[in-house]
Amino acid sequence: MDKKPKKDNNIKYNKYIKQNLDEIEEWSRQGMTARDMATRLKICKSTYYDYMKDYPEFRIAVETGRDAQLDDIEACAYKAAKGHIIIEKWLDENGDMVKEFHKELAPNQKSIEYILNNRRPENWKSDTSRIDISISEKLKDKFEKMDASQLTALANMVSDKEQEK
Repeated sequence: MDKKPKKDNNIKYNKYIKQNLDEIEEWSRQGMTARDMATRLKICKSTYYDYMKDYPEFRIAVETGRDAQLDDIEACAYKAAKGHIIIEKWLDENGDMVKEFHKELAPNQKSIEYILNNRRPENWKSDTSRIDISISEKLKDKFEKMDASQLTALANMVSDKEQEK
């Protein structure tokens, strides 16, 4: 159940914020944080979050900008994963093109891994649960062979290491 916005917030929102929704969407697309947008809108961060909760059009503007930003980033990751050709142009002091180079960028291994791990995890994600189980089984065998004094010494050593951090 939505509560009604405070009267002060409603007046400020209608007078100063509502008319800038396109600009707010663009700020969000550019990667501005909630704090940055609140500062630019001359409101406190808590009011920003109140507006996100109370005014759907405000929340939609912010979310639409962020979605567009993420779409751009996804496209860049895909392009990096595939590899692509860039065109470099050398200009003289008058701005006239002197030479044009076509440079081929190889596919980026990290981008490939990231995309495959996240878009097709059933085929590509590493199964860390098996690794953890095998390690814990080996440790279990080691601990079972230790007596109380050895376990106490190990616990003290771990505690000392933690305190050093």
